[in-house]
Amino acid sequence: MYEQAADPMTTAAGQPPVGPRRRSLRGAALVAVVLLVGLGAGALLGKQQRDLGRLERQVATLKRQVAEQQAGQNKLASQIAGFHGRLAVVERGAKERLDVGKVVAAVHASVVTIQATTAQGSGFVVGNTEGTWVATNYHVIKDDTYQDRRTVTVRQGARSWSGQVWTWRQEHDLALVRLPAGVLEPVALAFERGHEVKVGDPVVAYGSPGVGTVTLEGTATAGVVSAIRGNLIQTDAPLNPGNSGGPLLNRHGEVVGVNTVGGGNSLGFAVSARLLCTLLEGGGC
Repeated sequence: MYEQAADPMTTAAGQPPVGPRRRSLRGAALVAVVLLVGLGAGALLGKQQRDLGRLERQVATLKRQVAEQQAGQNKLASQIAGFHGRLAVVERGAKERLDVGKVVAAVHASVVTIQATTAQGSGFVVGNTEGTWVATNYHVIKDDTYQDRRTVTVRQGARSWSGQVWTWRQEHDLALVRLPAGVLEPVALAFERGHEVKVGDPVVAYGSPGVGTVTLEGTATAGVVSAIRGNLIQTDAPLNPGNSGGPLLNRHGEVVGVNTVGGGNSLGFAVSARLLCTLLEGGGC
């Protein structure tokens, strides 16, 4: 008997072999699955990234809002502090309010008018030991400093005296005129009572400004200390011709300076009263 030859298109199990086409379809399916998985993962990753970006923007917005709120709170705190500061100034001002009438009353009897040969000014009594000593500006009496002419007329109201030009400091624009002993009482000097002058302090300028031939004795103007410039006190209290040599007074009625020049536009200057020590008692107060 003849044996039947084996069919080359079947396997030993009787199944047709897996050909190249079936393997190709399986590979394509696998690739498709991989692609689908990759696309899904990519879509998920993209969504997560978008969500993350949205969260980051929300966080940034919240941070900005917090910063704005903090800035607002800081501004409010600054405004409250400023309000308290202004309130303190107002309260201090109420306690230290300048009473011009009270200041004038404290010194009126000690302030005089000085009539020199070529000028007129003001002065005030600073001592009464071995005479009555009147402080004024050097430029008021400068033409009466010669050996043969050292007298000026000192007036207060209806009273008048012949005063002797005693000593001076041209570099400080200060001078002393001597009157008979006991005719007038001296004013108080602020620094001798421990009251230092400061920027912003209220002050009164007192003296005898003139308008033409008219002398306006007992004229008071008020202002504040604008600046301290070495030995000069700058003030916005109006100073006019004739005020030279008069006192610049604090709110206690004490002398802080000797009025020396007014420049207009709220610009005036007084020599520090401390420099009177260079004239009194041989250089010491």
